[in-house]
Amino acid sequence: MWILVIGLVLLALVDSDASGSKPPKKSGKAPGSGQGNMSGNQRDYLKVLGDLASVSLQWPGIETFLDAKARGESRWNPAAVNPEGGLNVARGVYQLRSKSAFPSSTQDTQREFPVNYWRRTEAQDALMNPNVNTAAYLSYLMRLRGFGGAGDATWADLWAAGAFPRYINGPRKNDLADIANYNKRVKRAHDNLTVTMGSSAKATAFLKQKVNWPAAASNKNSRRVRTLAALMGAPPLPQD
Repeated sequence: MWILVIGLVLLALVDSDASGSKPPKKSGKAPGSGQGNMSGNQRDYLKVLGDLASVSLQWPGIETFLDAKARGESRWNPAAVNPEGGLNVARGVYQLRSKSAFPSSTQDTQREFPVNYWRRTEAQDALMNPNVNTAAYLSYLMRLRGFGGAGDATWADLWAAGAFPRYINGPRKNDLADIANYNKRVKRAHDNLTVTMGSSAKATAFLKQKVNWPAAASNKNSRRVRTLAALMGAPPLPQD
């Protein structure tokens, strides 16, 4: 069964590349405006990327997380730009900022992404490509594995940590304001998962599950680098 699933995922990507088709055109609409919702085929395209990441990284559940996160951040819109503006504005499907997507000071980033992505203008353009945006977001999520105690993180923690990395270990105990902020983000996760999974009960159960971190969460793991390169459409690295 898994062989069939993997084959279909890879076939979808190969067909997309072979046909010369490009990612959906930019709409220029901002997320949250109610006007930037993408069509079903664009969500399906992103789900293919999520399935590929799940299988290649051996990270079960990440495809479910990505689908809901893409809905919450941009309604699956690769052309979304946060209306707040500024030099480091959030862009693309997962609303990433160039400095957090491509931190040039880390060795793992240097292995995963081309040097020219460290320049702001080129990074901003790159983040409008859903393939690059997905790969960059996965890289960010895997970097959170380095936080102490992250091995016990739930999917709810991982969602909240998207904005506040320390939430990978949950909110501060006895800090009511911090707990309230954390819970607000988890509620947002639940609302989006309820839509993408089609069930509030399924959303609740998913968020309570521990994140089954992949071995590729290690910065030097070659599977991680190959997977991110494949998602971006780069030539695959040689096998070990």
